[in-house]
Amino acid sequence: MHDDVKNYDVIIVGGGLVGATLALALKSYRVALLEAQPRPASEENISGGERAIVLSASSKNILSALNIWPAITAFTESVNEVHVSDKGRFGQVKISAKDEDLPALGFVIQAKYLQKQLSQLLENQPNITVFYEAKCDELCNTQDVGIVKYHTPHGENKISAKLVVAADGHHSAVRQLLGITINSVDYEQSAIVSNIELARDHNNIAYERFTSSGPIALLPLGEKSATLVWTVPHSAVKEIKSLNNEEFTEKVQAIFGYRLGRFIESTPPVVFPIVMHRAAELVRNRVVLIGNAANTIHPIAGQGLNLGLRDVAALVEILVKSDLDQIEALLCQYVDRRRADHLQIINITHSLVGFFTNSLFPLTVARNIGMTVMDCVPVAKRWLSKRSLGHIGYISPLSCGVPMHVEE
Repeated sequence: MHDDVKNYDVIIVGGGLVGATLALALKSYRVALLEAQPRPASEENISGGERAIVLSASSKNILSALNIWPAITAFTESVNEVHVSDKGRFGQVKISAKDEDLPALGFVIQAKYLQKQLSQLLENQPNITVFYEAKCDELCNTQDVGIVKYHTPHGENKISAKLVVAADGHHSAVRQLLGITINSVDYEQSAIVSNIELARDHNNIAYERFTSSGPIALLPLGEKSATLVWTVPHSAVKEIKSLNNEEFTEKVQAIFGYRLGRFIESTPPVVFPIVMHRAAELVRNRVVLIGNAANTIHPIAGQGLNLGLRDVAALVEILVKSDLDQIEALLCQYVDRRRADHLQIINITHSLVGFFTNSLFPLTVARNIGMTVMDCVPVAKRWLSKRSLGHIGYISPLSCGVPMHVEE
């Protein structure tokens, strides 16, 4: 262990999508970014990179205001309409960008392309030092700073900062080291992810269909291609993984139907277990939890990363004209500003899982009537779209596309 401790303004533990975005936002702070994974040599080396992410309109605003959007726009596909339906039944909801007076409701990008571009941007920022293959071992606080002890393949070290941010995912080492408990729900489900080649164009429509085999989302990915996110019980995974490419493609086609035309072929399915974690505390001493370290939610509404990016936007706003010597008071403001958004998104996604995976006849009738009413009543549809667009509770300037720079 080195005796001297290198000091930074902010230490971010976790260099994934949320942590890297926060680092890039803190232009005038000296930032140390600890990332457990190796430096990505290519998109194919990025763990979980096949996952497709839907960036909401507010997330696009955040990334644009931080000047990240130009680096990723070539890898995105716009979502101009969203169709939500219950297969074989009458209920459906359609939301369009035109009705919301937006150029697009959202944008689809594969995680590997977003992560790769963020990693490249990090390398060009002189105020950011990235430590790859860095595992956090210990946290301690003095009166003035937080100290992080970590190790890499090259040995052990320690650094300090007035603010420590845990952005290290749903298995957060920082959260565990602090002893912060989590409220968990194991849905006993897995997400099946695959990219599907289509016989015809998707017309920039995203589909969420609720079927007897679980919710299926098909999102526009590129010309005549879509990405599949299929939620199934754990018990179904073994059979699905045993299918060859042709069998898997046919099975997905049979379950989803032909709203997107004929499926030509698909990539081998990748499986991710689904759980919900909610941290009992977002802040302790000089440490704040953001992104999946704070809240890991069900992918049913595609809101996980969007929620984390709004965490970034709120935290950046608080730091803009603030003195880090007062960080504990500032973090209380952060908790207050994020409470409503966190609670509503968690409650909505959790409720949707139960509501749309229950096959009891009374609930089936109720949800189809509910979708029909929502589709016909503008106020109800507006309520749904506002939440999917991230317009909940306190809305930060970055979420509206207003650039903010941290003052020295």
